[in-house]
Amino acid sequence: MMEKMVLPQGLENSQRFIECVLLAQPNVLYMFDLENKRVSFVNQEINAILGYSQANIEEMGADIITHLVNPEDLSHVKEHLEQCQQAGDGDVLEIEYRLRHAYGGWHWFSSRDTVYARSAQGIPTQILGISVDITERRAAQDKLWFVSTHDGLTGLYNRSMFETEVDRLEKSRRYPVTVLMLDVVGMRKINQENGYGAGDEQLRKMAEVLREAFRSDDVVARLGADKFGVLLPNTSSVSADAVQSRVQSRLANFNQQHPGAPLTITLSIVSAENGQSLRGTVLTAEKRLADTKTAR
Repeated sequence: MMEKMVLPQGLENSQRFIECVLLAQPNVLYMFDLENKRVSFVNQEINAILGYSQANIEEMGADIITHLVNPEDLSHVKEHLEQCQQAGDGDVLEIEYRLRHAYGGWHWFSSRDTVYARSAQGIPTQILGISVDITERRAAQDKLWFVSTHDGLTGLYNRSMFETEVDRLEKSRRYPVTVLMLDVVGMRKINQENGYGAGDEQLRKMAEVLREAFRSDDVVARLGADKFGVLLPNTSSVSADAVQSRVQSRLANFNQQHPGAPLTITLSIVSAENGQSLRGTVLTAEKRLADTKTAR
């Protein structure tokens, strides 16, 4: 339980004290009405940070959450408000979410909320909160995450992230999972005859083909040198031939539209059904690819 704050003598009911606190506060200070789902008070920092006047916020009324909160964060915010309705005196609940700027774009905020008023039955009716703009911090975190999980040359996931996704999917309910492995043929010759810059360009082209060939929730990675791997959740062996055909079709179209050194690949594809080890399936796909390369 949070200890009660003791104010200096004479300040308990000082309007001037409250005004000074609001003026000195560099963050968004607000009061939210849980019953009517609207902001009942917000300080003028809302204008400096998000471009809205206090009147703008008042006009939004009960639509303020759907109007301001990023759709991807909406369920998270609603869950947070439900938790606030169960909070005890002195509890401080924290949440991070995105709000729409008046002139476009999104700002990340970190909020700390506590119960300010209750009904006669003891149910929280209003919360008092402070929101801090953490947009720059989140951008730095996102950049660090991207660098640590993506291949610098192609922009695809790197080997480390691929392995992490293998572990995650192995514990998920997204079986069957199909694993595709491929390598770009002739990279050594291209590097020797035209330089490593030409080889790098071939790898970037291959990454472009793979982005077009797979869904947004498929895991597409460069595993090293000229080798690429793809994890396809909810994809069975029945669909494996169609997946392989799609890759070859995208590759043929790309080569037709981009004259010059054509992209040629070696490919293997294996599916893990329910109960099978995804890690073992990845190893099988890698071995089949290696065997095909050796035979070639």
